[in-house]
Amino acid sequence: MAMILRPDTPAKCCSYCGSRDHDYEDCPKRKADAERQRKEREEQQEQQEQDSSRERFLAS
Repeated sequence: MAMILRPDTPAKCCSYCGSRDHDYEDCPKRKADAERQRKEREEQQEQQEQDSSRERFLAS
């Protein structure tokens, strides 16, 4: 019977995406999702600034 366990290699399992080839800290999906969310927040802030500028212009 072949030995399945490798005691010299630490077990890896990502709690974010469930993959078994990396840990949570190294998850490419988590990093990509965080970058996408950051870009969405920036776009929302830009839109709010544009709306605010438009409202100030129309009020004057």
